[in-house]
Amino acid sequence: MKELVCSALVVLALYISAIAGTTGKIRGEITEKETCEPIPYVVVQIEGTTMGAQTDTTGRYEIQNVPVGTWRLQVTKCGWVSTRVESIVVDSNQTTFVDVAMTESTLDSLPCCILITYRDLIN
Repeated sequence: MKELVCSALVVLALYISAIAGTTGKIRGEITEKETCEPIPYVVVQIEGTTMGAQTDTTGRYEIQNVPVGTWRLQVTKCGWVSTRVESIVVDSNQTTFVDVAMTESTLDSLPCCILITYRDLIN
C-alpha cells in the first residue's frame, strides 16, 4: 500500500510539472507615438488565435496562458493605424514584454462603410 501511495505521488508530481511549464504571458503598454501618452481600450490580439486583451485606462494589457512559441501580435483601435508586431517569443513560465507606439490615422486612411436601409412609409 505504501508503494502505491508513493507511486501515485510521483505520477502527480510529474503531471503537475509537465503542465506548469507550457505557457507564458505577454504584457505591455500601448502609447501614442508622438506624445508617449497611453492609449486606452486598444485591442491586442495574437494572430491566428482567439487569445487577446484590451488595454486598460493606463494603456496596459496582459495576455495570460499563451502557449510557448513564436507569435505575431495585431494591435488595433478605431481611428488609429493598425500595427503588427512580428516574432514575439514566449517562453515557459516567463513574461514577454511588448510595448507598441501607435499613430492616429488620417481621415483618408479610415475604411468607410455606408449602410442603407429601407422602410415602408407610414400613412
